[in-house]
Amino acid sequence: MDGNISKCVKAAAFVCVLIIFVYGATLIRKMVLDNEFNVALEDALKGNADAQLRVAMLYDQVRYTKTSRNSARHWFEKAARNGSETAKYMLCINYRIGCDL
Repeated sequence: MDGNISKCVKAAAFVCVLIIFVYGATLIRKMVLDNEFNVALEDALKGNADAQLRVAMLYDQVRYTKTSRNSARHWFEKAARNGSETAKYMLCINYRIGCDL
């Protein structure tokens, strides 16, 4: 009986460690992305097409909200106007805009 309890305790401890690891990794990824976004946004606001594309791509990654999808389109359009061929392509495939590339 004590052997079964010991196995349950070990299993529970393993699950707790796994949850903490996954949660910690998620927090670290969010912090990195938040920092990356802020740096890219600062350059994007200065007219840097590569940064505008990066901001659009970051918004596009969370496109399950209407706000992020609209923001992604806004930044894709800015980057495209500043000469980004990738932004033009993304507008074409995601929004059916400017498909005469």
